[in-house]
Amino acid sequence: MKNNETCIHGGVSPISLLAELHHSQAGSGRHRCPICAYDYGLLVRFLRGQVGNDWDHVYSEIISRIPSKLLVYKEMIFWFVAEKVEIKDGKPWDKKAQQYIWTGGELKDVHFTETKTQPKLIEFYVDPNTNKLVRIEQKAFKRILKKKD
Repeated sequence: MKNNETCIHGGVSPISLLAELHHSQAGSGRHRCPICAYDYGLLVRFLRGQVGNDWDHVYSEIISRIPSKLLVYKEMIFWFVAEKVEIKDGKPWDKKAQQYIWTGGELKDVHFTETKTQPKLIEFYVDPNTNKLVRIEQKAFKRILKKKD
């Protein structure tokens, strides 16, 4: 009897956990694993509503809303939020990724080996001076990509 299921990115999850996921966490067309099945669109919408609020409070609220069985996947929050940030040369620097955070301007089309020379594209970061959640306007991302086409 098979007890685990492996998703396409290599994550292994107990079948019993997958069976207990709410139907909204396993949308049609997605394979089933807690990371991929979890509807992170809810997380992004929640973060957008929390811009300007204290990060410690926002993070606590997110953690309290994640089902206890999925708490091991709480790191997915940091797919969207850079929390370890300092200001270098007037620009936000993601200490974890060791690169600047893009806040506007053009991006160069570079070889994948030079990716770290480009600013990191992320929607949110925590202001190191105020500990407030900051959002980088996404419309600018779309304009940058259109310029290249």
